[in-house]
Amino acid sequence: MTPIARTSHASPFGRLLTIRRRHFDLAAIEMPVTRLAIFFSVYPALRPADVFFTYSDILFCLSAALLLLMGRLRFAPLGPLTIPWMVGFVIFSCGMIVSSLLGNAPERVLVVLGQYAFAYVLLAYIIVRTDESIVDTFIKTFVLGTVCLNAYGLVIFFLGEDETFRFVSGSGRLASFMGNPNANANIIALTLPLILYLWFAGKWRFVYVLGSLAVLAYALIATSSVGGLLWSMAGVAVFIALTINWRVLVGLAICVAIAIPLLDNYGPSILPEAFQARVLSAAQSGDMAQAGTFSYRMHLIHEALDMVQDRLLVGIGADQYRAQSGFGDPVHDMYLLLWAEGGLPALIGWLMLPQIIILTALWAFARPSGRLIAATALAVAAVFLLVATGTTHMYGRFWVVPLHLCMALLMVAWAARRRQPARARAVRAGPGSGRPLPLRPDGPAPALRGRS
Repeated sequence: MTPIARTSHASPFGRLLTIRRRHFDLAAIEMPVTRLAIFFSVYPALRPADVFFTYSDILFCLSAALLLLMGRLRFAPLGPLTIPWMVGFVIFSCGMIVSSLLGNAPERVLVVLGQYAFAYVLLAYIIVRTDESIVDTFIKTFVLGTVCLNAYGLVIFFLGEDETFRFVSGSGRLASFMGNPNANANIIALTLPLILYLWFAGKWRFVYVLGSLAVLAYALIATSSVGGLLWSMAGVAVFIALTINWRVLVGLAICVAIAIPLLDNYGPSILPEAFQARVLSAAQSGDMAQAGTFSYRMHLIHEALDMVQDRLLVGIGADQYRAQSGFGDPVHDMYLLLWAEGGLPALIGWLMLPQIIILTALWAFARPSGRLIAATALAVAAVFLLVATGTTHMYGRFWVVPLHLCMALLMVAWAARRRQPARARAVRAGPGSGRPLPLRPDGPAPALRGRS
């Protein structure tokens, strides 16, 4: 009697199990979840409660859980840089903890450190990968999130009426889902180097690049932010200076030559009124006091300088600057704020994190194959450090995701560097050395071709 062949798909029950396994493929679920989390990371206004925990954060937590279940949550996501990164975060945390324990509200350090740990540690485990195609997908997703954010805001800016002043402020400045025009402009400044990377690397079609730059350029003008405009120019300048692309320089020169007479003749009809009042008037007169709240922020900075003179190592405690300030507001300078609340150790520990990216990018810049990645990382890190001079605590995920994307690019370059010597040694060994030849993507090694 011929035996009956046993297969897992012979019965309807077996086929049902196969369908269920396909439907619950964790790897197929994790990637869309992570991309959605990155996309909505620039939408901090979308959150279920008043606490700073957005829908994007919920998606990031789900992504971390899926990676853990699949066994893909790596112990050292930053490779050899994981230990310096964690050391910097520990130094920052110790400064905050000691200062808070000696302050008036020690319980606030749990909230502040929880936010920083989520942004700078957990997101590193989720976003930083070594697969170039995945990293490029994450960068495109972040860029699309910023473009859609501002495209929706511009529609309301031109056509809609925002009675709640949620997307457009009372002075006519574009805030969109960021809730703050200056923050929206700073996010645009962080996004522009990533768009240039996708363009120069040939990862995006020119029509997508041109459309994204057009939307973000006018959205930047609609925010009427002097700082955002300056930081955007600085990021683009750093990127172009490091890549030394004469074609782009000529294109920028042509655009500037066309824009200057247009703005001179048709500026009042093209540019928003808020931009003319805040930016153009300050640029023409040279008086920065006309640029919004510049003078008020300078008063806060002078107060912070007086506060940190007597607090070299120990600060006043996490989230306590507002309570002890005579103005009732935190100083809009990340460096002075960390120094005042956590002491000099907290400031040094936090500064170690972007400095790690800068030093790694300098290493990559020394290699011809890594100069584009290095230019992108240095431009984003430079904008990040410049933005820190005009904002408060930078644990918002929209600030940190671009840093992790640049670190992921650097890890791709690092992984490629490690693979090249191994391939070179295998090729030099040859077929007679007893070592196997590396397999090629299109088939077996040449020494084995033609054998059955």
